[in-house]
Amino acid sequence: MSGTINIIVDRSLYGVQRENFNDYVEGRIGVHIPANVEVTHVDSKQCPCVQAIDFVAGAISRKYRDADDLYYQKIHHRISIALDFFEPDKRKL
Repeated sequence: MSGTINIIVDRSLYGVQRENFNDYVEGRIGVHIPANVEVTHVDSKQCPCVQAIDFVAGAISRKYRDADDLYYQKIHHRISIALDFFEPDKRKL
């Protein structure tokens, strides 16, 4: 495989923290996939795609952190694979 993997994340880190994050992500992916990795930090207020991902991540986080599945119920029917990182043998397929 060759090519470029573009990763777009919310611009919440600056300076050394951003550099460390980029190095970590690029290194972890590069170990598993032989491709060029480009990490771009964008303002989520200007990027509807990042806003949508923030909603999904927030809904899942709220379900497990606060035992509140109000927003998770709006998206759960769209989830095709769920991995539980605390119980990796349990999968919803």
